[in-house]
Amino acid sequence: MSSPSFQCHYEVLSVPRDADAGTIKKAHRKLAVKFHPDKNFGDDTAAEKFRSIQEAYECLSDVGERKWYDEHREALLKGWSPNHNGQSSGDHDDMLFDLIPFMHAHCYTGYGDADPNSFYTIYGHVFASLAKEEADAVEAAGNDNNNNNKHDVYLPQDFGNSTTPPKQTAAFYQSWEGFVSRQSFAWADKYDAKEADHRRMRRAMDEENTKARKAARKSRNEDVLALVQFVKRRDPRMKRLKEQQEQEKAALAQQRAERAKQKKQETLQAREEWRERAEQEQARADEMDRLAGRVRLADLEDDYDYGGGKKKGKKGKKKGKHNFAEDMEEEENHQGAGDNEQEDEKQGDAEDEQAANEATTNEEEHATDIGNDQEVEGGASPDETAGKTSVDAASPAVSQTQEEDVSSSEEEEEEEESESSEEPDVWRCECCRKDFKSPGQMENHMKSKKHKEAYKKYQKKIEQEMMKA
Repeated sequence: MSSPSFQCHYEVLSVPRDADAGTIKKAHRKLAVKFHPDKNFGDDTAAEKFRSIQEAYECLSDVGERKWYDEHREALLKGWSPNHNGQSSGDHDDMLFDLIPFMHAHCYTGYGDADPNSFYTIYGHVFASLAKEEADAVEAAGNDNNNNNKHDVYLPQDFGNSTTPPKQTAAFYQSWEGFVSRQSFAWADKYDAKEADHRRMRRAMDEENTKARKAARKSRNEDVLALVQFVKRRDPRMKRLKEQQEQEKAALAQQRAERAKQKKQETLQAREEWRERAEQEQARADEMDRLAGRVRLADLEDDYDYGGGKKKGKKGKKKGKHNFAEDMEEEENHQGAGDNEQEDEKQGDAEDEQAANEATTNEEEHATDIGNDQEVEGGASPDETAGKTSVDAASPAVSQTQEEDVSSSEEEEEEEESESSEEPDVWRCECCRKDFKSPGQMENHMKSKKHKEAYKKYQKKIEQEMMKA
């Protein structure tokens, strides 16, 4: 598994090392259009150049992969050529499987199953070597502790090929994404604790060696995880799995939309059925009321308040707002009723005054008659005596007439008292369902426009009831 010469990704795209994502994307688009195989049909050099452009852009467009590439760029440019055991021929540490040569796309050619340099063959060997290396480390640690049982660590070795199911491939990558090295990293020690002169020096050496081992283990874990992400991004099986998941997600969303639409239609249908049933029940109730001779207050077309309480105002409107025209009309009616009452009081006072004057006049006339009688008795003239005699002769008839007048006036007063007793204390308008304290108020109300409109409605309602009957 030889690796061709490696070229820096920044040089392939002709961008500086501190170029931003927009600059890298623009340079890739320009070079991809220029060296695309469709425009350079049959040119192998252009095809190879186009492949290098795609590899460089895939690496630099990912933030994590670009960071790892910047850290190991110098080692990659040295030109690693690993052997079949994965060990490097350079100055790199020989204690661990070298991952740097497999962190660029030039290490494999194509995605065939039979090609020894294909994607599946190369990385199948890489993951198998890493798994065997960790298993050996766990076994060595168990032997050192006089324990023949291996540590409960599992790393799959079968990378598969192009026919491996995508879900199995996803499980493979998921296992490797939790990689933690079980190596001892004893070769990373900076000091030999056996050479310490005293215990305090040996303790300080051990602390420094522990820090060095932790740093080496962390670096190894990061390298393996970077390799896993590098391979996963370029695996065609994961691309197919992603497309399959997107299709399943779209199908599931479509099913949910169809179920929601169906549920909405069912809800509308149930609402219509309920409305029809409610209308039928209301029609039956109305027919029963009609047959029973009952009239609902809601069917009356008037503005009378039947004691149902005040209506709540609409939201956003003031509760104290009234109809100005109705208030003015009602005020005029009350004012007219007050004027009529004042006129009635004035008329009554005038009648009382007239009756008092008549009574005074009668008393004066009676006093004059008495004086005349006394004068006649004391020494009246013959003429006066004759006149008195004639008056006395006519007095029986006059007294009888007066008695008849008194009796007739008493009968009229009794009739008036009976009529006044039968006269109601309250006058009521049945059309408007309002009560008044005097006939004047009643008369003014009947002249109002509101009463006339209510009377038309009332008359129309009576006609409808007569037609129904």
